[in-house]
Amino acid sequence: GYSQKTLMSTLFEKLFPLYRVRNITLFYILSIVFNLWFIAGVWVFIWTRFMTNSQLGIADAITITTGFLVELPSGVFADIIGRRKAILIGSILLVIGNLCISLSSSFWTITFFYFIWTIGYAFQSGATEALAYDTLKQQKLDHEWGRVLATSTVLGRIASLSATAIGGFVFSIWFRLPYFIFGVTGVVGIIAAFLLHEIQVKHKVDAWSFRSYIKQIKDGVQVLTKPFVFPIAFFCLMIASILYLYDWGLLRPLTALRFGFTAETFPLLLSGISLIEIVVMFLYSKLISSTVIIKGIFVFGFIFVAANVVIGFNHSMIVGGLILLLFMLCSTIVQQLFSQFINKHTESKHRATTLSAVALFTRVPYVLLAVLIGYLADQHMLPILSKIIGAVLCMIFIITAFVIFSKRKLYLNT
Repeated sequence: GYSQKTLMSTLFEKLFPLYRVRNITLFYILSIVFNLWFIAGVWVFIWTRFMTNSQLGIADAITITTGFLVELPSGVFADIIGRRKAILIGSILLVIGNLCISLSSSFWTITFFYFIWTIGYAFQSGATEALAYDTLKQQKLDHEWGRVLATSTVLGRIASLSATAIGGFVFSIWFRLPYFIFGVTGVVGIIAAFLLHEIQVKHKVDAWSFRSYIKQIKDGVQVLTKPFVFPIAFFCLMIASILYLYDWGLLRPLTALRFGFTAETFPLLLSGISLIEIVVMFLYSKLISSTVIIKGIFVFGFIFVAANVVIGFNHSMIVGGLILLLFMLCSTIVQQLFSQFINKHTESKHRATTLSAVALFTRVPYVLLAVLIGYLADQHMLPILSKIIGAVLCMIFIITAFVIFSKRKLYLNT
């Protein structure tokens, strides 16, 4: 009876914090849908059936540059026109892109529909988090954001773990199935986006004025350049951008290939890493405190830097797999901490724009290096690039550490 319902309610609240808030439940659902990466371990093997590594780099450069250019305008659209509308548009374009890529058989058709997919991803990337955070802020529950975000990450990793393993299996049946299933499951995201409740953000601007859009972009980006925010933001953005460089391009699969992994074992590695991330993020959601954000960024950032320093060298499968684990796990934790940090220092009316700016700056290295990476892959020279990245990141960490240490009282007391 009543006690059983109370027990179930308590259990649900522990597993899914604030699940009674409609937008938060839908945020959890969207976190699952957007992380059903059936293609994660096999997309390179699908694409290279119809193009060379160099062409793959060109396709990436074209589409990612487009997504790069759309990222900020989509955030402005979300802040001024509505986050719900932006998420809905993004979800629809993601489904169209995935389904059409599953049917494509040439460099140009894959590139075009990946272009559509990339625009869809840009529309939902900043808007989803902004709507969820402002839902909590409206109800004076924004202090719970760390738990909610960690839970969404756990759900996303479970989805990623399952989908990556399934993707590797269905790829062996028919190489077009991973993208097709990715598209079909995206329909759930469209339904969830439609059911979202819009959180009204007050703007003293004309929604259809070009000047208003320019001002919104300027104000949103300026959040990242505040003296207190900039050192932390720059370091975290470098970590996010390097993770993006590995996640979305040839670097991670070809690095894993260099460590001895294959088309069959690489998806298993990704699934194993996701499983570990699930456990760590579940513990994180229970233990995280807003008082350790800066310290956490510094500590896990250091481990991430160390992994980058050694990733360019040849290792056995076990050592290489461990390096990739630390690489992905620490970057995930830093992103969680940075989300809490940047949302705390951003006004609601700029939130989606600022988060889109974060996503945009995250993509800069990939946009600049995509074609080069394809060329280096054909020349078997990617380890050199990995070593250069590790050296640059090490220098940035030292500079950031110096800035934080010189102003340690300000950072550690905030």
